[in-house]
Amino acid sequence: MRKSITLYFLFILSFSFGQHFDEQWKEVYKHELEGKIQSAQKEVQEIYKKAKKKKDEVQIVKCIFYLSKFEQVFDEKAQSTIISNLRNEIKDAKPVSKALLNYIYATILQDYYERYSYTIDERTALANQKSTDFLSWTSIDFTSEIDEKMNACLQDEKLLRATPLESVKEIFEISPSTDAKNYNLYDFLVEKSIEYYKPKIKS
Repeated sequence: MRKSITLYFLFILSFSFGQHFDEQWKEVYKHELEGKIQSAQKEVQEIYKKAKKKKDEVQIVKCIFYLSKFEQVFDEKAQSTIISNLRNEIKDAKPVSKALLNYIYATILQDYYERYSYTIDERTALANQKSTDFLSWTSIDFTSEIDEKMNACLQDEKLLRATPLESVKEIFEISPSTDAKNYNLYDFLVEKSIEYYKPKIKS
C-alpha cells in the first residue's frame, strides 16, 4: 500500500512539474490550429528533449502522443520511426506511463490497420514468421499485436486504480461530463478496451 501511495505521489509531482511546459504547448496548439503540422512537430520534439532530461514521464507520454498524431500525417517511413520510438519508450517506462504508451501504441496500429485494411487483408501470412516491421504485417499480425498491448495496458491494476484520471487530462481528450478527479486511470483504460473489443464481439 505504501509503495502504491509513493508511486502515486511521484506521478502527481511529475505532473505539476509539467506545467513549466505550458508556454511551449500553447505554441504547439497554435501551429496545429493553423495547419502548420511540421512547426507543431518541431516544437513537440523540443519539449520531448527537455522532458527526457528532466525525466518528466507525463510530458514524455504527452509528447509521444502528439508526435504519433503528427507522424500519421506524413509518409510510412515517418510512421515506422514513431512506432520504433514508442517500442523503445515502452521498454524503459515506469508502470503508469507504460500503460498509457501501450494504449497509444495499440491505437496507432488500429488506426493504421483501418486506413490500409484493403491492402493488409490481401497479404499472405508466412508460417511461424512475424517481422518487427509493421508495414509488412498481415491482419492476423495486427490483431495479435493490438490485443497484446490492450491487455498490457491493464496489468498494473492496483497502481492504475490509485491514479486519478485528472493526472493525465493533458494527454487525452476527456469528456467534460467525466469526473476526472474521482475517475481513475484503470477505469479509463478498461473503457477504451471495451470500445475496441465491442465491434469485434458484435461481428
